[in-house]
Amino acid sequence: MAIKRVVPPLLVVLLMGLVPVPGAAQEAETEADCRRALQETARAYKQGRQPEASTEQLARECSTPVRSETIASEDVPANEGVVTTSSVGSGCRTIRDGRALYNGFGQEIIYFVGTLRWCFNRGWTTGGSFDLNVRSCCFWYFEGNVLSENRGCFNGCTFVSRYRLGSFIFNPPWPTLTTRVQPWFRLRGNGDGTAVHSSGN
Repeated sequence: MAIKRVVPPLLVVLLMGLVPVPGAAQEAETEADCRRALQETARAYKQGRQPEASTEQLARECSTPVRSETIASEDVPANEGVVTTSSVGSGCRTIRDGRALYNGFGQEIIYFVGTLRWCFNRGWTTGGSFDLNVRSCCFWYFEGNVLSENRGCFNGCTFVSRYRLGSFIFNPPWPTLTTRVQPWFRLRGNGDGTAVHSSGN
């Protein structure tokens, strides 16, 4: 009699529960499935009752970041992080960098990205602006920036740079250990049109 061998999906145990490893055999969950599981689990705990085990497990999987990727500007290669084209004249440029974190189903749960626009003329900055774009879901909350550095200037300096270290806290209605994620990015535009940017978490 032949013995049938069954190999269960590979699982990784994290603080917030069991999370399928990307690529392991699993059913694809939609954002609607995750939203429903999160709402039902939150409602159960707020009402003082135990949610269904499968619903709570899905809620934990949907709210657990398992992958992080760089979000870089369209005109700069994501893995390169350097704008090497210089200009002896004047012009304006834009760079963007930061991080996005996803759950095991590929759904974004944290987004932390900065955009630096600057103008320059013969080695000097002549204007510009900086924007920070933040969003989160699934009981992850943006606490603010742990560290902010502004160097150089937008008008009359040889460069302008921005560094931000943000902090997101996981605060679900179910019992869990305090968990934080702290993504960061650094953006620098020079007066000759060159630039450097990087990010991590």
